[in-house]
Amino acid sequence: MDNETYWAATEAEEALLGAILIESSNGSKDAITATSKVVSINDFTDYHRHGALRSRLYYAMLACKNPPHQINVARQLNIMGILKSGDCYQLAMLVATCPNCFLYEEYAKAIREYSEQRQGKHIVYTKGAE
Repeated sequence: MDNETYWAATEAEEALLGAILIESSNGSKDAITATSKVVSINDFTDYHRHGALRSRLYYAMLACKNPPHQINVARQLNIMGILKSGDCYQLAMLVATCPNCFLYEEYAKAIREYSEQRQGKHIVYTKGAE
């Protein structure tokens, strides 16, 4: 995977996480339920890395019994024993920088396509339309 594709994939992951956090703040689990049908934690670019912030956050969101908004995800990380220094800040940044909270299904599809590309199953075009 080239650098441009890698950064596009990580931006999609961060947008998805932010969108789930925002959409869950109204008490709904719709965003996590819909995206879990499309993407799994091993579709994240950092899944096999030490620290694995994005896949760790998604894992905690999936494990939440309550809607996975900022507070519940932080609590879930703590319950699971995987809360790290800076995680609460990262959760806040994901919310603050989310480009559009209504596009969580599109972000999930993009993550899945990038994952398939990394596995050699699919070619993803990252250049804009001409």
